[in-house]
Amino acid sequence: MNIFKHNIFRVDTTLESYTYPIVKIVICVLLIIFVVNGKNIFGPDLSLTDGTLIGGIFHLLFIFVGIASLVCIVVSICELLYVSDNRERSKGKSQSAVAKNLKNSKDVPVGSVVALTEECDVIEFEAIAAGRTVRFGASSDYDRGRKVQFFDKEYYVKEKTYKTVEEYEKALRDIAFDGNLKIYRVDGVPVNSYPKLKNAGVDQV
Repeated sequence: MNIFKHNIFRVDTTLESYTYPIVKIVICVLLIIFVVNGKNIFGPDLSLTDGTLIGGIFHLLFIFVGIASLVCIVVSICELLYVSDNRERSKGKSQSAVAKNLKNSKDVPVGSVVALTEECDVIEFEAIAAGRTVRFGASSDYDRGRKVQFFDKEYYVKEKTYKTVEEYEKALRDIAFDGNLKIYRVDGVPVNSYPKLKNAGVDQV
């Protein structure tokens, strides 16, 4: 997040992370502590009554910083409340999306997924496992100038990559249910419209 794109004195009602408002609160509290202890830092002559222009300017500046910090803290507290609401709303939308994708999913045997993954240089499956969306498949480097244009093929499940198809299959079986994966999309295409999986049967385990 780029904090310079935000007006620190205006409540951002779209936030979904606590980091930004908490950082603002910490900085403002430190500034207030700095303002309160200003005389100890700069000496006892820092006041409007010391008869010096510099003392008066510093005093006014400290008052402004203190008030601005208090306003910023109030704004940040409001943002923390919005973050909580936004997270609940986002969680609800996510759950609705998972339910919709689960309804449109198809039980595909792990063996069929592995076979199709081996057949393709690049492919991605999207499925529902344990109530969450998971992605897995294969990726390869590409060089148009090579005789074999696709090379260095790797398999992946979620964020973890595998060099061998055996490791890939084991990882898939760990997230499968009764030997099947609830796939709802392949390479961005709904599973029921993906030609190579139309006749994929269900493993009986």
